[in-house]
Order: sequence, then C-alpha cells, then structure tokens
Amino acid sequence: MTSLITGSNGLNSSWPKKPKNKILWLGLVLGLSTVLVTSCSKDDGGDKKDGKATPQAGNDHSPQDKTDTPARLRIVDVDGKPIAKVQILVGMALNDPFKDNFIESDADGTFTAPAAWTQEMPITLTAPNYIRATYWGQMPQGQTLTLRSKDLPRNLELSGSQTGFQVIDRDGIVDFGLVIPALTKQDLFNFDIGMVLSPQTDEISVLGQKINLPSNITLPKQRETYIFPITLEKPNYRMYFASKGSKRIFSARGQFPLKTVVDEIRGGKSFFELASYLKINGGALKQVDISGDKNSANLPVNELVFDQALNVQGPVFDKDQVILGLALSEDRGSLFPTDIKNLTPNTKTALATAKGTPPLLLTVLKNKAETQGPGSDRLSATLIPLTEGVTPQMLAMMKNPQVISPTHVKADVVNAINGVVPVGSYAVLSAVEQKTSGNSTYEVLTRLWEVYDGNWSAEYNLPAWPNEILPPTLALPPGKKRWEVSRAASNLPTAGAVKNLDLGPRMFESVTHATHSSADF
Repeated sequence: MTSLITGSNGLNSSWPKKPKNKILWLGLVLGLSTVLVTSCSKDDGGDKKDGKATPQAGNDHSPQDKTDTPARLRIVDVDGKPIAKVQILVGMALNDPFKDNFIESDADGTFTAPAAWTQEMPITLTAPNYIRATYWGQMPQGQTLTLRSKDLPRNLELSGSQTGFQVIDRDGIVDFGLVIPALTKQDLFNFDIGMVLSPQTDEISVLGQKINLPSNITLPKQRETYIFPITLEKPNYRMYFASKGSKRIFSARGQFPLKTVVDEIRGGKSFFELASYLKINGGALKQVDISGDKNSANLPVNELVFDQALNVQGPVFDKDQVILGLALSEDRGSLFPTDIKNLTPNTKTALATAKGTPPLLLTVLKNKAETQGPGSDRLSATLIPLTEGVTPQMLAMMKNPQVISPTHVKADVVNAINGVVPVGSYAVLSAVEQKTSGNSTYEVLTRLWEVYDGNWSAEYNLPAWPNEILPPTLALPPGKKRWEVSRAASNLPTAGAVKNLDLGPRMFESVTHATHSSADF
C-alpha cells in the first residue's frame, strides 16, 4: 500500500512490485503487519540583473494607502524553525496579477504581504534544500506556511538482530519479526511504504531456492513442513534512514500459518486479502541513535503484549473491494500497530490492542484488482478512535487524475459524507525512478512540487516560476513523472480552523478521512 496523503517526510517513497518468484510474496505478506495510512511574464517589474527577476525584500511592500497594519506571514520548516531568504511568488507569474509580486522572506522567515494582494490567489515558495510548495487560494491573514526538506536518499544503515522469540518447530506457524520506525499520525497520512517494508532485500535459501525478503524482516530459526521439511532462518534486519539523530523504533513479533498463506498466494490471492492470517503478538519500543553511516542495535520483541481486543463493525462495501482494519496504540506520541485484519461487511471483527492510551483504528479501502500496476495506490482511508463496535465511514475512491501538461492536472471531486467536513487537498508532482534489489523492483519518488489547497478544487495549474522557461518547468529530469492528488476531510470539531491557517503538513494532524489516486506521464 502507498500513501494515504502522499509524501514521505523527507524520505523517498517506494513500492515493491510483485516478484516473479511466488515464494517471495511471503516477504510482502509479512510487511502487511505494519502497512498503514503529490513561462515567465513579458511585463517588466522588480529589480533585474542579467535579465533575471530578483525578489524584492519583504519589508519593502507595506501598504501606503492603508491605516491598518499589513499582514506579516511566516515561513518555517516542519520543526517550526524559520527559513530565511525564501523566494515567494504571489500569483500565477512574475507581475501577474500585479507588479512586485516576487519577494523574499527576512532572516526570521517573515515577509509583509504586498498591498495589492487583496483577493485569493496561489502563493508559491522556493528555498535551497526544500521542496517547492504552492499554497492554493490564499488571502494574507498572518498565517504560517511550511516547507519540507527535499527528499534525501536513505543511506544511513541500522542493523542487528531481534531477540526473545519463543519458537515451536513443526507447529505449522511461521514466526517472524519486523523492525520499523515508530509512526506518528502525520506519517499515516503522509506515508512512505519504505518505512515499513524495506525495498532493500536480503537473500535466504529454502530447499535450495534463493528467496529475497525485505531487509527489515527477520525469521528466527525454525523447522516447518510444506510438502517437504524446510528450515527458515534470517536472524538479522537492516533498515535505512535519511538523517542522523535519535530514532524511536518499533520491534515487532508476529506469526502466520504457513500452508494456508502459501496455498492462498498460489491460488491467486493478493496480500491485501490475506491480512486476517497475520497476527502481531507483541514487540518493544526502543530509542536508537543514528550517528554514522553504519549503526547497530539488537532489539527485543517481548516487552509488549497485545492481549486485549475491541470489535469493529465492517461497513458496507463492494465484493470487488477489500478493507483492511489496523489497530494502533500510542506511547508518548509514537504509534505502533497491534493488529491487522480484513473487515467483512456488516460483520464484527476483533482487533487486538495494547494497554495504555485509547487505541486508534486505521481502515483502508482498495479495489482487489488494483494491488499492483496502474491504480495500485488508489485508496480511501479513515483514522478514528477504536471503540467497541465502531463502524468506519469511507470516502468514495477517486478516479485517477487527468494530466493536461506536466504542470497542469485535473482531479476528481468526490462527494463528502455525513458528519465529515472537507479539510483540503494535497497534490504532489514527483519524479519516478525504477530501482532493483535482488530479484525485486521498486520505485523511488522524488517530490518536485507540492500543492496545499483548503478546498477540493477541480484542477491545479502550477504558477510559472520566474526565470524558468517552460517546458520543462523545474528543469524536470527526464523519465517518468507522477501526479498524486488526495482529498482530505475530518470529523473533528476543529476541522474548520485548519482550512485557512494550518494548511501544509500540519493539516494532516486534523485529517480523519482521505481518498487518494495518481497518474503517471
């Protein structure tokens, strides 16, 4: 599964494609236990050097004919730190719809809204080492705007073993471990599958056959039988980060029935249809310091036990669709999965939870035929409190966007549902790169331009950035590109306040419902 609301918080997004070797699907099945949750103006204006437009200082644009204080806007990073020298375009192009609309933030990340900015219009922000972002339909209200760091390769390695398994040989059950970063609510709606199912693989041998499994999965040594006696063993995990610092890690242990799962896969079932066979029994949360290129940590799997359960009532959905229900528990702001199951329409399904804070329920609706290839990231999702007997409501799934040009996309406008307020839209233009690891192929997305919109607008036509000649904009790299669009909504009473002042990554904190689709070109 891919993002609910797209993006990756500074990490490269990736999606492992279906391997030719059917046994390799076991690795993808294991990953399910944590799956869940994109021309310059001809008018003269501004100072120019060498024929290029130069942003005006933000404090040079205070209104001269008004007695009220002009709005001061602020630009920060995802940690709330101000970003200096951000180039800002108010409108669709240089001097459009008014002169001197290309300005720059001060050392403290603030700038004064131009006096001519008197109606809703897009505002676009660019700074070195940050992803360009357009905030759609904005009025100057003193808001804070956020830029996210450019996507960096995940090349800082953490490796080690998992300890504390209690394996019983020849019981027909495969014991496995999984190591992932602890999640936040923003991660769930701003999702990178590579965080939970590594695109890197490690090779093991089963009955003389080489099998590649995601590198962040472990298999304690165990002897089972599937037609022939087999030995499974992968004692070590590897996972990768884009930045140094202290990371909170969830080390999980789980099980699934060997024969049943393999038979279902051989019969053509997708792993989205096999979630109910997976069981997460427990795990541990640990703080690990990433300080260099190579880091090591041996992690226990037996400090948390998921021995409580709450029932979820399956909503009505089509027989050609599948809904996954994932229980999440929270510890000091960190979320970790405690159970995953396929939901059945109008039927109660028990999900295991951990003691502590009230759990959350993440449900994901997908078409069974769209587990790979075109449309494979189309989904609808909800994130709500997990209470006894709760029935999740789902937004309709979006049609794929229509790409008019590299910088112009039309998006499906879905219907809202009772009690759920539209919060806004998130769209992102990314470059898509194919990579391989072992026998598997996966995609790496590099985000080029983000769009935040307080409405569910029908199309987005990116502004013409000064000094960039179209086509291509952004000096787009050759190769495949992808437009992703998500519609976000909320059933929280604070949803309306988010719409105008808290767009950007903070929008995700109030999102309870989302629907997402994409198109390649």
